[in-house]
Amino acid sequence: MGTPIAIALGVRLTLFLLVDICARLINGPTFAGHIATWDRYDTEYYVEIAQHGYYNVNHHGVILANFFPLFPLAIWLVQHVTLLFEHKYSYLLAGLIVSTSTFVAVCVVLYRLALDRFGAATAYGAVLLLATFPFALYYGVSYTESLYLLCVLLAFLGIERRQWWLAALGALLAGATRPPGLIVAFCVILAYALDWLRTRGPLRRDALWLALAPMGTFGFFAMCYVVYGNPLEYLVASGPGNWNGGHLQLTGLQEALPYLLNPGELVRTIEYNRILYSVYLLLTMVFLLSLVPVIRRLGLPYALFAAFSIIAPIIDYPHISSLGRYLSIIFPTFLVAAHALRNRPVLREALVLAGAVSLGVFTLMFALNFPVY
Repeated sequence: MGTPIAIALGVRLTLFLLVDICARLINGPTFAGHIATWDRYDTEYYVEIAQHGYYNVNHHGVILANFFPLFPLAIWLVQHVTLLFEHKYSYLLAGLIVSTSTFVAVCVVLYRLALDRFGAATAYGAVLLLATFPFALYYGVSYTESLYLLCVLLAFLGIERRQWWLAALGALLAGATRPPGLIVAFCVILAYALDWLRTRGPLRRDALWLALAPMGTFGFFAMCYVVYGNPLEYLVASGPGNWNGGHLQLTGLQEALPYLLNPGELVRTIEYNRILYSVYLLLTMVFLLSLVPVIRRLGLPYALFAAFSIIAPIIDYPHISSLGRYLSIIFPTFLVAAHALRNRPVLREALVLAGAVSLGVFTLMFALNFPVY
């Protein structure tokens, strides 16, 4: 556990120090403080749910059913401790602690999964590439990325070890953390079916564990029925007039096409959004290309999870503004990349260095309230 813990804590502490020093120097007397600096964008909604629970519409007119409950619940639990030494920002501090601690656990589980399958060099590289991914900044702020990826990794670790209770529990928790968690349940069920077909034996009793896999999502639907009177309130909250998502649409693809058809313009542009979106799309193309080695080396459930995680945000929302953080949880790509670079340490370290520099820049921009989301 030493190697992944050292990498996770080293990266996160470095970023916290970088933001604290730079934000203090740049903002001067308007510096918000060590904790308040990280209060950005969706953070306020998770904190609001943790503090007040779900209700119809908040003061911004946002229906909070767009946000799944496991992360706010974790914030609420940890806040009972942070309140002892921080009053004003106790919920925000609790969110930072939850995200950072679950990211440490993410690195440990990813290392273990890669070590079992590919060896130490690949395990080390996978954790390093994940921790220094340019948009890994969300693993240390009050967003769901760390908790969700931990649940996903536990599900796939259960698949690897044929511990179906662990796989189902990981899928259940993923489904209670983010909307795409339901695909994790499908991957677990698919992996069990493939394992059963390979053995060709009678149906085993451990198949009963699979009933747990989708219960996180269904439990959220049940809660929405109790609170809002509509089990599908999430679709209302994320739909037109609110977050403008939650349904199939092609405007995200239409927005991406000009960037792909005119790459020369991207090199010459100085417009912030165009530069950011070009980075998103370049990374998206890399992740799409990685699906070939993912299915060859890891198998169909991994490839299905990766493909859905790449495509769903593009066809579910009208803009491509959040692709960076959606890509950050696609761990199969980091696994196959680390495996391909296991005997090329110089190239691997060069990619890690480039990623770390980009990560520092984007993290500082996020803390300074630039639209990195």
